[in-house]
Amino acid sequence: LEAMACGTPIIVSDLPGIRALVADSKNGLIIKRASPEGALYSLETLRQTLAKIMDHPENARKMGQAALQIVTKKYAWATVGQQLCDVFTNIRSSR
Repeated sequence: LEAMACGTPIIVSDLPGIRALVADSKNGLIIKRASPEGALYSLETLRQTLAKIMDHPENARKMGQAALQIVTKKYAWATVGQQLCDVFTNIRSSR
């Protein structure tokens, strides 16, 4: 989120949780597993993924802008604070 807030496209592993931050090729890139059953990622896959950003600065800029927009809309302090208040309000009401 910190990198996205700086307008930087991110590269994430294809793992639950973290991959939810990325719309692949829109605001960052997801590194796919080396094999369907494996959890390891090859260095070549990482190199290729980095090259997609480094070799195409205009695409990287667009992905960075999209990343910043996502953070601004979904993860701004006011939004997250309201979500926390809602959670605590629901907990208190259910007692």
